[in-house]
Amino acid sequence: MKRLSTFIAAGSSVLAIAATAYAPAAFAQDTAAQASEDDATDGDIVVTARRRDESAQDVPAVVQAVTAETLEKLNLRKFEDIASVVPGLSLIPNSNGIGAVSTVRGVDFNVNASGNNGTIEFYYNDAPLSSNVLFQSLFDVGQIEVLRGPQGTLKGRASPSGSISFGIRKPQLNEVGVVVNATGNNIGGYNVNGALNVPVIENKLGVRIAGVSSNDDGNEVRPINGALKLRNEGQGIRTSVRANPFEDMLILDFSYLGFQRKGLQYDGVQSLSEVIAGAGASPTFISAKSRTAVDGFSRTVDQRFKVYNWNAELNLAGQKLVYTGLDLTQKLDAFDPSDDAGIFTNDTAGTNRFGQPTATQSKSTSHEIRLQNDERVAGIFDYVVGYLKYDTSNNTNLLSPTGIALVGNPIVGTRLLNIALTPVNRFGSGTENSYFGNLSAHFGGLEISGGLRKIRVKDSSGLLVGGVVQAPASRNVNVGKTVYSGSISYKVNDDLLVYANTGTSFRPGAVSVGAILGLLAPTPQQAAFFATEPETSKSYEVGFKADFLDKKLRFNVSAYHQKFKNYPFLAPGTGVFTGNAANGSTTATTFLSSVPITTKGVEIEFSAKPSKSFNFGGVISYAKGQITNGTIACLDLDRNGVPDAVSAPPSFAAISTATNGALVSSCTLNQRANVAPRLSGAFNSEYNTSLSESIDGYLRGLYTYQGKSQNDPGNAFDDYKSYGILNLYLGVRDPKGAWEVSLFGKNITNTFRVLRRSPALTNLRAGIPLTLAPGLSFPSAGTQSGTNYFGDLRYTDPREFGVSVKFAIGSK
Repeated sequence: MKRLSTFIAAGSSVLAIAATAYAPAAFAQDTAAQASEDDATDGDIVVTARRRDESAQDVPAVVQAVTAETLEKLNLRKFEDIASVVPGLSLIPNSNGIGAVSTVRGVDFNVNASGNNGTIEFYYNDAPLSSNVLFQSLFDVGQIEVLRGPQGTLKGRASPSGSISFGIRKPQLNEVGVVVNATGNNIGGYNVNGALNVPVIENKLGVRIAGVSSNDDGNEVRPINGALKLRNEGQGIRTSVRANPFEDMLILDFSYLGFQRKGLQYDGVQSLSEVIAGAGASPTFISAKSRTAVDGFSRTVDQRFKVYNWNAELNLAGQKLVYTGLDLTQKLDAFDPSDDAGIFTNDTAGTNRFGQPTATQSKSTSHEIRLQNDERVAGIFDYVVGYLKYDTSNNTNLLSPTGIALVGNPIVGTRLLNIALTPVNRFGSGTENSYFGNLSAHFGGLEISGGLRKIRVKDSSGLLVGGVVQAPASRNVNVGKTVYSGSISYKVNDDLLVYANTGTSFRPGAVSVGAILGLLAPTPQQAAFFATEPETSKSYEVGFKADFLDKKLRFNVSAYHQKFKNYPFLAPGTGVFTGNAANGSTTATTFLSSVPITTKGVEIEFSAKPSKSFNFGGVISYAKGQITNGTIACLDLDRNGVPDAVSAPPSFAAISTATNGALVSSCTLNQRANVAPRLSGAFNSEYNTSLSESIDGYLRGLYTYQGKSQNDPGNAFDDYKSYGILNLYLGVRDPKGAWEVSLFGKNITNTFRVLRRSPALTNLRAGIPLTLAPGLSFPSAGTQSGTNYFGDLRYTDPREFGVSVKFAIGSK
């Protein structure tokens, strides 16, 4: 606690000195611009966390709302940017373009491990969907709500750690409106988005059309020998229709989203000698800060999304019947270069590029129907009952490459002579049917609530490698579980709520396709780490929400404890070094382990509004996720039961000897369950003043703190120290919101950290006879080769300066 109090004091000092920005997500308090218009209100944000409109301060759980105004004020252009205002939440898109690693309350959701069964569930207008769609661009957003803790008895799917609900702006039925936002910066980026709102029949029928076009340089990494122009380009259009023909008795909503993203990026490297004293020299010294790649080929991604979403709401006799549906189609074409170590100056063989092309198509459809009260039953009860059907299907085709090369040959040097491309097909489909219900009883200030969800999941999937069925990847799952939630809260007075809640959750088991692909002739020990059993969890939480000084000061605190059984723990980083019996090589494999995890933490929110012109606040999260006596796949050459930290791959013989031929070790450990820092925070404030009758001015900022992280315990070189990012905003605006011009600087102090690194390796196949000329024959060299570089680098974002302009007419 001494460390936490020191951190709070330091953050408060930064606030006072920097006069930094207003905290959007956590303070349940709207923007300063609106505060001047809504002085009669208490500044609360209305959320729908419990399927009805209510103040976030009245919800007996941690719910943080990121409003559309917040997104604009802090120039948050990407979905992952919301993590900067919701501490404890980490959103890191995968470099292969498929999903992200999302972390909340001490555990990760990695789509490569859990597929569509996330520890965090994502929603689009209340309908569950793959997170891929949301990680594209933010435009014409209504509100984003982040709920922490087990979810599932009120809507959607069961999720053990929380949910993130993304809501779009709905058409306004009584006023024409146009809004345009444009941003440009000094590092090759722009974002232009806008919307047109038209009431076709006043108060009965309206249409809203919104669109976005954006581009930037992504991670700013460029290869050492020239480069194609970087791009991270996205275009999207959304059309929404709302009908309200009978004065709120029947409300119909429909929307269509079409989006395409094209990316061309490179993967940065770093010389070992910059990190490890005495390490051998790399071919060319490369500092991490130079953001430089050695592979001449770029990583390319082409993603296309189509989302159809519909909602019908019938209000009769104080009851509400709601039907929500969604249909999502995703297509992904990607190329992932394979010469990560930069061994070859020209990584082609004939017409083949040395890399993995991937084509993926997936589809999901959901239907949910809910019946709930609109008016409290007998003045006491609120209820929700419902049914969800969620179907998914996916099909992935890729060509897995292995280089056949001569490396350091005394006659011909280093040459890539051929590329073995193995066709791989991964396919699967699944269906979830679930019934859920929740009942709340109110007795004065006391509320008691409980809910159940009965889940049945059917899933079938398979894997073909070179046309051959891989039995370890074949699944035919039919599992079920009933989960529950319960809470008790007491409204001591209008300004103080105390609460306690508990809940359970469930997820089907997972499969590590990466491990199966890398080990087509596994030993029994290796195969034991290909898949996991179904996961269950149980959580407890207590907290209070308090307002002081006529709601000018707000202070919320929560503490939680959660236990997981059979959590699917994916080997972090590039994986665990293991032996490949098929060709006598060493490879790094992403094994899965079923482990018990205990998470516990504290979340603190505070805000203050000393005057109409000045406000400040902050959010602090401490989350500790720990594997407790878990058995995981590991590299343990010295057989001491602790994973070895190495900077280069060990030999096949060394692994085989250490494991008695099992080719992978197992370690029983207590270690961190995720790579996100345990301690994080965001501190914000705004000062605004009237410059004239028609112009207001403001200064705001955002200081985001990330504590130190151990990252992969098996990688001694990917840890990083704590750091802070300071963003500042200076602008003028129309008091009524008709226009705004803002100058901004992000990462003003140009803080730089390498947040992830692993040895840069290139997969090569050894021992294949190669005839270069009559009488001149050599065996190919390999297995995994390096050139004294670290790769798989992820960095903090570079410093950015820019300008943002907004114009609005009529309804927003």
